[in-house]
Amino acid sequence: MRRTAVLAALILLLVWLSGCPSGLNPGNPAAEGEKVPPAAPEAVPDAPSTADSAEADIVIDEFFFAGRLNDIFTNLNDYTGKSVRYEGFVYRLEAGAPAPFAVVRRYYCCGPDAYLVGLPCQYSGEIPGNDAWVEVTGVLAKEEDETGEFPVLQVTGLTVQETRGEDTVYQ
Repeated sequence: MRRTAVLAALILLLVWLSGCPSGLNPGNPAAEGEKVPPAAPEAVPDAPSTADSAEADIVIDEFFFAGRLNDIFTNLNDYTGKSVRYEGFVYRLEAGAPAPFAVVRRYYCCGPDAYLVGLPCQYSGEIPGNDAWVEVTGVLAKEEDETGEFPVLQVTGLTVQETRGEDTVYQ
């Protein structure tokens, strides 16, 4: 009897985890035999920004910062040519890197470590010192090396900010 109860509980758990079949969801067009086109991917919402987002196609803030960057790296072709604006701190890259610096934040997910996430930047102007908090605006370009394709931000605007934002992001 106990074995049957445990088995029934496991089956219910598996059904719950796999979701409800469309036939059990009244009002679902797919349950009524209609063809439903795939949903368009939804944009990741950004928290309200005090800056005017009209000048950039994509504004990245501390909410979903790492997630948005991950999407840019993963779906680079969808983002190439789009203008991007975000804040972070200047991190100078090693000689021979594809760009002289990156604007980054620390990403903390789990365990004792945090690591830097951001975009490498190409800029013809004066680069602020390491750790300066900046707002960067630019157009995403695609570069390639022996490891594959990656984004580089062609900077059109770089402004040192008086107020420092959140160094560490969790999403």
